[in-house]
Amino acid sequence: MCRGARLIAADRQASVLTKTASRGYQPGDARQHLGQAERHIREGERLILRQRQLVDELERHGHGQSQTANLARDILQSFEMTQSARIVDRGRLKQALDR
Repeated sequence: MCRGARLIAADRQASVLTKTASRGYQPGDARQHLGQAERHIREGERLILRQRQLVDELERHGHGQSQTANLARDILQSFEMTQSARIVDRGRLKQALDR
């Protein structure tokens, strides 16, 4: 996992832990967060697929070196990093439920 994805995952984990600590642990929190993480991962898969299609379309039409294509690739990379963080979050939540 790249450094950016690790930072995003660590920030999210700290945020969840802070929120949980401030109101106390509630039974079912981990299951609720896991369901939300699963939904976010599915949506991320759709976004990544669509962004890849856009990049491919730009390249097919001879715009692979354009500023638009470069921006589209940057956005794709951002989506992929975010997806990596979501997958890490899901794994952490699954581990919490297994305890």
